[in-house]
Formats: sequence, C-alpha cells, structure tokens
Amino acid sequence: MRGFKVYEAANPPQAEILKDFLGGHGIDAEVRDQHLWGGVGELPADSYPSIWVFSAADAQTARKLIRDFETGHTASRPGWQCRRCGEHLEGQFTQCWHCGQARPRDPD
Repeated sequence: MRGFKVYEAANPPQAEILKDFLGGHGIDAEVRDQHLWGGVGELPADSYPSIWVFSAADAQTARKLIRDFETGHTASRPGWQCRRCGEHLEGQFTQCWHCGQARPRDPD
C-alpha cells in the first residue's frame, strides 16, 4: 500500500466526500483507516480516516484542491465535449453519459 497521504479527515463521511471530489477532478484517491475511526478515544492513538493518492504530482494538486474546497474557493468546472462521440456535457460530469468516455484531465 504505497501512496501519498494528502488529508486526515474528521470522520469517514468527510473523507468519502473529499475522495469523490478529487475523483471529479481526475485524481484517483482512496480512503484508508476509516474502520479504525470508531475506536477514537478508546484506542491508544488517534485513528482518523485519511485520503491517499498514488502519484507525487497528484498529491500536490489534491492538497490544493482540498484547501480550496474547505475555504469555499472551488470554481465550477466548465462544460466539455466528449472526444469519442462529440456529446456536450456539463462541467460536473467526469465521464460521458452517452458512450462512457472519461473526461480528459484539465491542464495544470
């Protein structure tokens, strides 16, 4: 289990929301230690759920996106056109509803 820890969440729902938020921006992430959260206060160490990504480049971008999310500075993404079938989609969609093609990553 390698990767880069980008965030420690207050609870499992918050971790899942932020993981999905990152996924919406083309960053593959996973939540780890969400099952230990129930033992907070009972276990000898704090065990909060954390969000991990799999590349150093994604880690830096993910941390910035999460900071922007927490401060309310997230800009809505512009609409896009599917490269495979030409369908026009709204910005929040990460894949084409018509053919299933993934949205291209935004340029950095």
